[in-house]
Amino acid sequence: MKKIIVIAISLIMIAGFIACQDEFGIRNNGEEKILKTPGAGSSPYCPYEVGKTWRYEAITNGEIDYPDDFSIEDTAWSDTFHYFTEVLRETVLTGSDPIDVWETENTSDSEVTYQYAHIESDSAYFYEKLSDSEPWFVFASNPKLGDEWDVVYQIDDTTSFTHHYIVIGDDASANGFDNCLEIDVIPEDVTMYDEYEYIQYWAEGEGTVMSTMYTFMKTALGEDTMYWTFESETRLLEGAGIKE
Repeated sequence: MKKIIVIAISLIMIAGFIACQDEFGIRNNGEEKILKTPGAGSSPYCPYEVGKTWRYEAITNGEIDYPDDFSIEDTAWSDTFHYFTEVLRETVLTGSDPIDVWETENTSDSEVTYQYAHIESDSAYFYEKLSDSEPWFVFASNPKLGDEWDVVYQIDDTTSFTHHYIVIGDDASANGFDNCLEIDVIPEDVTMYDEYEYIQYWAEGEGTVMSTMYTFMKTALGEDTMYWTFESETRLLEGAGIKE
């Protein structure tokens, strides 16, 4: 579970949400080529420029409540993660589609990775390696109230998971920022949970400024029931709307 949460929060840092609809000029079959905007590009929710940084803190809490007569004691835990992204430079992909991209360095508590991004007015294209010819994933760079889309996160050649995104508000206040987009994120396996809520908040000029998640699930243990609860909150630590 800890690994899954780390993956989820890392994706928040580099994207927040991925668009896969023609509404944003993107098709899942890959037939449509990227628009050749001069330079690596930028947008209100992807404000990339050399030196731009995002620093996040994620606090997670979990609890497993076993039946009273079960041999295992109840378990509770809490973890804090830190993530930092910096735009290092503007460069060019070396694959078969040599477009301009931003190179970002992404640092977590345990590792450092690099990604590459090309930002259009409606869509953002992310690449795992500078030598890639096809995007690792694509997401909406400037969504509006009411927009919704399916997202496929490709983990490796055989593993992926899908989320459905709905922009349910455009005037939310979150983490010191006003007029944020409020996005409801629903996983494909949502029916396995008894309760599930995952909300992301995006502010113009910053991107993701906050996200919250709550899940609750009951599991049968013989004639008894085990209860599993997990919640997390991720906040941008530095930004124009954040008070020190």
